[in-house]
Amino acid sequence: MRSQSDPYSFQPISLLKPPKTSDSRFSRAGAILLFIPVALYLLVVLIAISPFLLFLWLRGLIDRQREAKFLDRMRDMNRAMTWEEIRGTIDEKRGTIIVERRGRGGMSRHWWTPDDLSICSPHPLPKSESAKTQDEGFYEWAYQRYAEPTLGTAFFFVIPRGTVLEACQRFEKALCVELVSPGTKWGAAR
Repeated sequence: MRSQSDPYSFQPISLLKPPKTSDSRFSRAGAILLFIPVALYLLVVLIAISPFLLFLWLRGLIDRQREAKFLDRMRDMNRAMTWEEIRGTIDEKRGTIIVERRGRGGMSRHWWTPDDLSICSPHPLPKSESAKTQDEGFYEWAYQRYAEPTLGTAFFFVIPRGTVLEACQRFEKALCVELVSPGTKWGAAR
């Protein structure tokens, strides 16, 4: 064995334990001192946006309750279909799906009609979202005839939670027309 004063002596190094240093207390205290202002800043931001988050949560709750009442109303009028029935009609390539957008970023309602709108519409189907002015007649006609809650003839359906991706894939196979409520950007057919 070599002596401790020998500069070429071998000392084992453990890779499992970090070497002890005198400044480890300082680094912990520095991390805590750095964490406190960051935590306070995040708390202030959370307090500042919490009324907005509460508003969004309440709005979503009210929208869901309103849509549940709407579904019950459509069922009472025999104008509601189940998602299973809609899947079958899409797979058989029958009818048209109408997606009614209710405002910017708002909820949407889904309708199905056995009619092929590309054949029976007195107006050309919209080709793009920028076609609002030339296709306004189509939107008025389609809403009044199919999606209007009291006088329309289309069947209302709800896409169950967890099947939205499946619905989007199925909608690609079907004739799908988008209607946007007045005052918002108009939709298009695909």
